[in-house]
Amino acid sequence: LKRKFQKNCTNQAEAMDFFAQSIEKNSRIIMSVRYLDDMFKRFVFFEICMVIPMLLFMAYIAITRRDAPLDEFIPALIMIALCITGFYVLTVFPARLHSQINDTHTLFCTNIRQWIPYGQKVHTAALVFSSHLEHNDLGVTLWGFALLSKPLILTFLSAMTTALALFLQFSDCKRQIES
Repeated sequence: LKRKFQKNCTNQAEAMDFFAQSIEKNSRIIMSVRYLDDMFKRFVFFEICMVIPMLLFMAYIAITRRDAPLDEFIPALIMIALCITGFYVLTVFPARLHSQINDTHTLFCTNIRQWIPYGQKVHTAALVFSSHLEHNDLGVTLWGFALLSKPLILTFLSAMTTALALFLQFSDCKRQIES
């Protein structure tokens, strides 16, 4: 955005045209992301609801059967790899989309070139475009209530690790009671 603005805008008329085109492009991008969210919010929710328990139980099986023969151990590792890949695909790309949307606004606001050299009309157009870029809630959601972002992914991973630790702890307690 910074390079494009510096290259295109040499006078006030070009700057006004740049902001008008940018607002139109941003509106189309926002509509596309909202449509993407409408399409995927239930799909992503159900997929994550299936992937997380499957990953936990496959990891539990693999850890508790680590002394088993390879023909029993390898399928569990393959399923773990598939679950991790599925979780990665379902969460990381929407989180990157959300991050890029926020980074665009930050880059625009830190670019001094569009704020200083031109008159009040360009400054007003820049403010309007800046307000168009402020979308903290824009991205792919889980059934409309949780935006897929990096903190949410870390929370998922933390909860899955805690659940796996509890499963393993309870299985060790069961073995101690049996012996």
